[in-house]
Amino acid sequence: MILGQPIKDLGQEVAEVAKTDSTTQRLMKLQGVGTLIATAFVSSVGEGYSLRKGQDYAVSFRTNAEAAWL
Repeated sequence: MILGQPIKDLGQEVAEVAKTDSTTQRLMKLQGVGTLIATAFVSSVGEGYSLRKGQDYAVSFRTNAEAAWL
């Protein structure tokens, strides 16, 4: 398995980030939110101070996704 070890290492790195970041820890208290989802959300939004409401995140997520496909 060629990619097995690099993927495992990356998973461990994400887990370490999740343990040390307070915002990620708060998100992981929500049902269904684990280390991967919480760290991905924090990496894209930060602490969320630039967003006034959830709709702002949805719009930015949609815009970024569309840009990725261009």
